[in-house]
Amino acid sequence: AAADPADEWTMRPDLVRDPWLRVPSLSGKPVRRQRETEERGRGASRAPASSLPGAQWLTDKLLLNRHAAARLLPHQGRQRILFMVFGGSSMGDFLFHWVAHVRRLGLDSHVLGAMDEALFRRCDEAGVGAALLKTPPTPTREDVAGIETSWRYYRMDPKAFTQMGVLKVDFFEEFVRAGFDVLASDLDVTWVRDPRPWVTGQAAGMQLLAHADVLVSTDIANLALDTARSERWRYAEVNTGVLFLRNTNGTRALLAAWKRKMLDELTAGRLRKDSWGFNDQTYFNMIVRALGLQGVQSQGVWRQWLAERGLADGEVDASREGDRSVYRSRSALPLPSGGSAHITLTALPALEFSGGHIYFVQHEQLARATPPVALHTTYQFSDTPAYTWGKRQRLREAGLWRGDGDEYFDAARSGGFLRLVGPLVEPGSLEGVKVREGVAAVRIEGTKGYTDRLMNNVVDPTALPEDNPMRHLTFDVLQRAALRDALALARALGRTLVLPRWTCYVDKLWAGSDNIIGMGFMYPGSQDAPFLPFACPMDHVLSPAAWAKAEVDYRDAAILDQPQLRASGAVVDVGLEPRPGWTRKAGSLPLGTSAAEARELLKPLAATPVLRLPHARGLLCSIDDDAAFNSLADRLLRIPTWCAKCFQPCSKELAGWLPAEEIRRGGGWDKMSYCMKVDVPPKFDAGGACSLNVQP
Repeated sequence: AAADPADEWTMRPDLVRDPWLRVPSLSGKPVRRQRETEERGRGASRAPASSLPGAQWLTDKLLLNRHAAARLLPHQGRQRILFMVFGGSSMGDFLFHWVAHVRRLGLDSHVLGAMDEALFRRCDEAGVGAALLKTPPTPTREDVAGIETSWRYYRMDPKAFTQMGVLKVDFFEEFVRAGFDVLASDLDVTWVRDPRPWVTGQAAGMQLLAHADVLVSTDIANLALDTARSERWRYAEVNTGVLFLRNTNGTRALLAAWKRKMLDELTAGRLRKDSWGFNDQTYFNMIVRALGLQGVQSQGVWRQWLAERGLADGEVDASREGDRSVYRSRSALPLPSGGSAHITLTALPALEFSGGHIYFVQHEQLARATPPVALHTTYQFSDTPAYTWGKRQRLREAGLWRGDGDEYFDAARSGGFLRLVGPLVEPGSLEGVKVREGVAAVRIEGTKGYTDRLMNNVVDPTALPEDNPMRHLTFDVLQRAALRDALALARALGRTLVLPRWTCYVDKLWAGSDNIIGMGFMYPGSQDAPFLPFACPMDHVLSPAAWAKAEVDYRDAAILDQPQLRASGAVVDVGLEPRPGWTRKAGSLPLGTSAAEARELLKPLAATPVLRLPHARGLLCSIDDDAAFNSLADRLLRIPTWCAKCFQPCSKELAGWLPAEEIRRGGGWDKMSYCMKVDVPPKFDAGGACSLNVQP
């Protein structure tokens, strides 16, 4: 079969799954708390971790398992770049996903900083290099000595997440003390390309980065503000999801200040489980902003900086226009060993070290044919205390997730796959669908009589501007209805649904400070390079957490990149024809069919790995298990929370886009917020009457 044009949206590097990668959470179901407690109990009775075969101490506080010892001890003290990630057993599949990618890139000097002995042992059994802090160098205080939370995904507990931050910095300090340069990343960062040319200054325009103490990623959503000499990142949020720490006094001073700030907050009791917006990254930003950073090329700074770095005048060219700037702190920070040090720091380029909005929403790397070096799954949704469903879903959609076993890709074990090829809704399919003309205007001005007439007229929704929320609402309702039939048919055939691409006409973000409405329904900053409409991730329109809770299996379009699913005969296109004039051609269905009829007609294709449908509009008239399916669809096809803050009363700010009843319908907890409401698709009739997803 011909390649699906929608698959071109996926930027997929040449990946080969690692056969050793097997983790308990592959099913997508959270591990029950009782089981986790039992595992901890069993682990407590085992011999000390230091007695594991081949385990060795890197420092007096840092224990390496045999695999880490073999990789790291020969290079101790040689300033080799060490790739590090940090986490606990509850997010084991993300940690092993991280390891799979650094192995793919041949980054041999890597280590997993284990929060607990259970993960340390698991890594040893799986052949993964891991480190464990056995004597925490932080003060022994009851409120910081351990991490206590009832949530398996620590990110959802600000106090526990900050406690994790203290332990993470302990690891950084020990590895730097052992002589390594540390390139650390959060566990939800995927290494797509080798980052060493950037941190060593060998990449084009990056020569000064080789002389910085600290390099850090950012949350910038506008690449136009991330130019070589731009200082915009200094006023935005830096993101410690990617953090390079050179083995220098400047790094030691910054790490000490960072840890001291977190400990002060924890011991003062200011952090609670509901202290949203405060975590280790928050305190890193506070310290960096207080440093008083100056560009090293500034008058009076250059020679002083060269002397501090031990560089001769002329050894580094400061006049190269395209080179990325680095910054020196005006103030010095105290060193743990006495004395003080100035810090040289800069932000990594946001195109290569990308956040989630630039990659998954704006699709900037795809447009520029520039794969990221590091991809951080930020700006996503559908996290729960049990698991970060949205992050895994984003990586699966991009074809990057490495935490699935062979069974996930096996069509036979999944009953075969059912895929929608084309868009859920095409403009030509909207005949008869009308909305009020008034919402087509950016702002409606004039006499009351004029505006009333305008609001009472109706127009084709395709005539609305692409950034109009009413256009999004109209298309969303129709897309959701089409998905109803695709899901129902997949269940009737015993197949696994491959989710289609979804088109969004407005961005989705919620934060009290984000004026997304005033920015043309785009995240503030990103509106300078308009990207609407866009192929949006699943978590914009559906809840991966809800699908996981309902235990409904599904796949993403990237799965069809597997060679075995592109082989001859692996994919068959199912034809759809109006019932009047239906040719009864083999492998075709009449529109308005029933689940039972479709099952019988497609029985000869039961062994085909992938069946493709051109669309699902008007596909099903009735199904067998209407009550059970209606209940399921009500949970799965409901729009997740999609809210925005109004910076003037919503009745006024949204009046140029939405009719008054829609604004009232989406009224949030006050007059200054709007939450998008989308009806669930029509239910199948319990009495057997025809219930099409579109009106004939």
